[in-house]
Amino acid sequence: LYIRTGNVIFATERNPGPRLVEEIERQLRADLGHDITVVLRTPSELERLVAGNPFISGGAEPSKLHVTFLSEKPEASLVAGIDPNFAVPDEFKVVGADVYLHCPDGYGRSRLANAFWERRLRTAATTRNWNTIQKLLELSAAD
Repeated sequence: LYIRTGNVIFATERNPGPRLVEEIERQLRADLGHDITVVLRTPSELERLVAGNPFISGGAEPSKLHVTFLSEKPEASLVAGIDPNFAVPDEFKVVGADVYLHCPDGYGRSRLANAFWERRLRTAATTRNWNTIQKLLELSAAD
């Protein structure tokens, strides 16, 4: 577990696909008595995510960057239906099952919170700040 962020880094020989997610969720339900949505990213996915942040190249301050991890890639029509100016000055870019966020006034003030993405893209969402994402990548590469 990484600093009480809800993130767990682990090694497995198994395919990190839907079956593993279902097994982890089932075990969490059995152990804790709660339904907990699990979102997995591999170290290579984290590497691509960090390398592909469109707001870094634009000069955005890293403390204002976040990524919303979606439990599955949303339908293209749902993504296309979101007005890119919906939450100005905040910006977003959906790439696969991830949403890059630039929130100049802070994520706590943003309209682009998890509930927005879950409602609009019909999938579970969880958001992490850029510092946490970089630390997760660093820790996952150490395994």
